[in-house]
Formats: sequence, C-alpha cells, structure tokens
Amino acid sequence: MQMVIGAVIAVGGIVGGSFAVWIAQNWKEGRHCFRRVQTILAFPLVGAIGSMLALPTSLLAQPALAWDIFLVYFLNFYTAFVPSGNYVMAMDVLMEVIPSSRRASATSLLYVFAYLLGDCPGPYIAGAISDALRNGSDDPEVRYHALVNALYATSSLFVVCFCGFFAAAYFMKKERLEQSPEKAIQSIVDREDVEMTKSVE
Repeated sequence: MQMVIGAVIAVGGIVGGSFAVWIAQNWKEGRHCFRRVQTILAFPLVGAIGSMLALPTSLLAQPALAWDIFLVYFLNFYTAFVPSGNYVMAMDVLMEVIPSSRRASATSLLYVFAYLLGDCPGPYIAGAISDALRNGSDDPEVRYHALVNALYATSSLFVVCFCGFFAAAYFMKKERLEQSPEKAIQSIVDREDVEMTKSVE
C-alpha cells in the first residue's frame, strides 16, 4: 500500500508540476484560452490557486484511510497534482523581484529555508503532535487517531502557501504600478537576459 501511494504521489507530482508550469506560462503570455486574461501575475496566482484547491483534499486524505483505499489513492494523487508546481512558481517570483546580481544568493536562501522549515522538521513536528495527543497511550486506535489529527497541522500549511503567493501577487502588482518607465524597461531587459542565458545553456 505504501509503495502504491508513493508511486501515485510521484506520478501526480511530475504531471502536476508540468501542467502548472504550462498553465502559468500561457496565462502570463496570453496564449490559447488566456488571451483575454493575460497577466504578469500568472505564476504567483497559479501557486495561490493550487494551494487553495489542495487544502480540502489534503485534510480528507487522512480520515479517508478508514473509508476506502481507492479514495485514498485519488486524494493523494490530486493533492500531489494540484500544488506540485509551487516550487517553480516561487522560483519565478524570486526571478521577478530580485536583481540579477543577487539571484544566486536569493535562490540558495530560498531552498535552505524551504527545507529547514518544511521537509526536514515536518515529520518530527507531526510525530511530536501525535505523541502529545495520544498522551502515552499504546492503544492502536488511539495512536491512529492521534496521528490523523497531527497530520491536519501539516495540511493546514497550505493556508500559509496561499497567503504567501497571494501577497506576492499583490505586492508585485503594486510595485509595477509604482515603477518608473526606466526601471520597468530595465527589469524587462534583465528578464530577457536570463531567458537568453537559459536558452544558450
């Protein structure tokens, strides 16, 4: 069961990440169905929408273990599919707001804090909350419900992701409105330089 769930999450993450990037890029450039709603805020908005849509299913994934195993597979796939592009969305926001001379340092700090505050302590935090909730009981049912309730704490972090991406979109728009024409042109030139460098590599 664990191997199947792992495979489902891996496939959902790969497919979802690619789809999120496709949506954000076409929305930003005004292509296909996004011709009338083109916006430079596409990447943070896609991240915010993905986090918002993933929250309900991530909260249902734990109690679903007691209902139906195929529902568990679907919820895990969906929860991996919808927000899996968030790392790419965050990186694009970073490239938009950080000067080109400081992007390497900013990227390093982004990933250091992402792993220090996310992947590394996440299992420990969930385990600590679970141990506190079961209050020393070794009853299997108590341990199960304690772990399910503890995982709600990690799932609730999608609210933080949603607020963060939405705030990024808001302040990016505000910055663009306040930006002088000369600075706007320079930011576009910097962005094109980065894209040309990537294409050459």
